[in-house]
Amino acid sequence: MRRAAPCELEDGADIVLTSQLTISNAVTIKAGTNAKIRAEGTMRSFGDSIVTVSGVSANFENVAIDAGDQAEYALIYTDGASGTLTGVTVSGGTGSDLLVDGANVTLGSGTSAGQTELAKTGSGTPKLAVQSGSSTKVWVDHDTYTALGMSEDGLEEQLAALVSSESGTVEAVVGTQPGSSAENGTPVTVQPDDADGGDEDDGEESQPEEKTSRTGGDYFGNQKWAELKAQIAKAEDGDTLEMSGTGLPWFPSSVARALKGKDVTLEIRKNGVTYTLNGQKIGPITKIWYNFDENLETTLQPVEE
Repeated sequence: MRRAAPCELEDGADIVLTSQLTISNAVTIKAGTNAKIRAEGTMRSFGDSIVTVSGVSANFENVAIDAGDQAEYALIYTDGASGTLTGVTVSGGTGSDLLVDGANVTLGSGTSAGQTELAKTGSGTPKLAVQSGSSTKVWVDHDTYTALGMSEDGLEEQLAALVSSESGTVEAVVGTQPGSSAENGTPVTVQPDDADGGDEDDGEESQPEEKTSRTGGDYFGNQKWAELKAQIAKAEDGDTLEMSGTGLPWFPSSVARALKGKDVTLEIRKNGVTYTLNGQKIGPITKIWYNFDENLETTLQPVEE
């Protein structure tokens, strides 16, 4: 079953599916009140979900999407799809309720998804934005943890690159070990975008924008950043450290914190530009990740000599 145009459901509409609904063209499905899209409960004729959005933009407003325990997920966004859910309830999946697989999804006001699973089975990186008035728990399985090159060191930073919260914390569980589940994985808390960890708030978003087409391996550059932090720890006053930022998507705050207060200079070369940071000049660290196309020198060293 496919829908290809804007669709408005009447108040109280009750759409009962007997097979999977695949949305393959841009669409906004709107409803009045108490509208439902749900699985027919007498037979499991579904695939992985009752509704799948593949490779396109699809928004849902004021609709309950209920798998009724008839499919692993109630709703899937996959293959570069995107969309915003506003006033939507996603429930009834036997695994998770919402799957974001290489897609970009925003949970708008009034939206509730019991559990959202982030996955990377293709080239895309999953992104989830949780706006004020919405709620979900997040699960990242071990396959995705591995595909994105995540590591237990700096796990909160890495998850914050995938999940943003407008207000309030988002509770997550990450499968850091083979066989991990949402019940026994590693718990992680995503702080809201305006959380500053004790430093002043510069009013900017802490969620980084993806500026790279890297598709696997050590996506976040964990090994390279860990090596740099070890060098910073061993550096003596007056030392200068040099590194190449080629292929690295963002600059992590953990490196800035390791450098802050030390008379050590870091020179990072990326895209033909050399960024020079001195630990004694670093001011408030207000983000989790910093984009390289910002001027790192003035952002992290706001006080001129």
